[in-house]
Amino acid sequence: MAKVKTAVSLSEEVLLNADKLAESLSTSRSQIFELALSEFISRHQNQQMLAQLDAVYCEDSADEIELTRQMKSVHQSVVEEW
Repeated sequence: MAKVKTAVSLSEEVLLNADKLAESLSTSRSQIFELALSEFISRHQNQQMLAQLDAVYCEDSADEIELTRQMKSVHQSVVEEW
């Protein structure tokens, strides 16, 4: 994929830490930012997917709700008979 140049504003501390990390890894500052942003995007996408899955699997169908209500009723009557 082609590389493009962009300008971003960062705190001096973040830039300094990125430069130190790039030097210690013998890579470029650009590579550090690309890796960091790629990881951030991946985590965000995973969180969105998990939220969608939670929404699907947390919704009880009307049948499940009715079955649960009936089970509670039967359970209550069994307990009361004891």
